[in-house]
Amino acid sequence: MSIVHDHHGPGVTPSAVTPLPIELLSIGDPWERARAASRVADQLQNARRTALDIRLAAVRELVEGRRIPKTVVGRFLGITGGRICQMLASSRTKAVTTTAGQGGDAR
Repeated sequence: MSIVHDHHGPGVTPSAVTPLPIELLSIGDPWERARAASRVADQLQNARRTALDIRLAAVRELVEGRRIPKTVVGRFLGITGGRICQMLASSRTKAVTTTAGQGGDAR
């Protein structure tokens, strides 16, 4: 079985999010180095969260919108079809919890 993509050409390589560790190590003052490292860690955490949200949306589009089997999507991403099921179920649970917490209909 082969996977057919809608895009042509190489994938897009994301740009650097934060300074390189060598740049952090070059900060002489340990107070400033610690502060800069904390900022970098926060940026990385936010970037990771955003990337995972984007991945989840893409997986949902493939599985629910285009009806690509979970096993095929999982194999392409290097994870199992079962993990795809968990991701999709978890995001639905979060959406229901958020809606219920806002006084909305939790159905």
